[in-house]
Amino acid sequence: MGIGDDALKLGVMVLVSLVAVTLLFSIISLVQDYSALKELLLSTSRLEDNVRILTVRIGSTEAAIASLRNLIEEPHRSLASRDFNTFGISFEEVRVQSRFTLKEYREGDSVFLILTDDSGGVTKVELAREHGTLVTEIGLSPWKIYNGQILVRNNGIETVSERFLIPPEYYRMQDFLVSGNIWQQNQDSEWYTFRVLSTIFIQSEKFRLVNASIRIMLDGELIETLEFFESNMDFASTNYVGETGKPYEFFLDATYGFGGTLSRKIEVK
Repeated sequence: MGIGDDALKLGVMVLVSLVAVTLLFSIISLVQDYSALKELLLSTSRLEDNVRILTVRIGSTEAAIASLRNLIEEPHRSLASRDFNTFGISFEEVRVQSRFTLKEYREGDSVFLILTDDSGGVTKVELAREHGTLVTEIGLSPWKIYNGQILVRNNGIETVSERFLIPPEYYRMQDFLVSGNIWQQNQDSEWYTFRVLSTIFIQSEKFRLVNASIRIMLDGELIETLEFFESNMDFASTNYVGETGKPYEFFLDATYGFGGTLSRKIEVK
């Protein structure tokens, strides 16, 4: 019995020692983890400080670059004002009256408007002097975007102004995509879906797509006209059920705010 009690006490002591050692290692590991976490937090704080410093330096650099750009471009900022007015609209051309005033104008100066469209085309138009302003009428494609510059020529010396955007609200037509799909068919019937999706946002009502319909033709005769479910033409759809095997032709008739209607044939897939 004495030997058994001693063995039991020894076992308990060993178990307590193991628990104590395990607890000690856990405490050491916790302290190490705490130290590592503290160092990580300090590193994160230093990183945040460095990011703030870098942000300030980038801001200062951008400001310096902007100031330098202004110094470089200032001699070319010859425009005091510009104004545009639309007075003729078609799908082929929009007529825009353009008026400019210069910071400095000398008698004998020849002044031109240089137009560059988004396909790289360049047009030069001479400006006429009228009541202290420089005026011209320009014909712009309603399906392009234009930039302009003023060129001043005097005694063989040419000066070019800063580049500026011809505001699209005076000439740019809202363009769109139209699609037609057969999504179900059987022996007797075919189901068609048509969709219109505008590809550019246009603010001016007269250049916006305000209404559209699908014209269905069979053997050269109009058999039906479909209206779209939605009144907003930024995205609209409609359906049609036709007879299987009939050689239908489908056309989209798109009406714009200025009153013109544009027709496009729809390729059904």
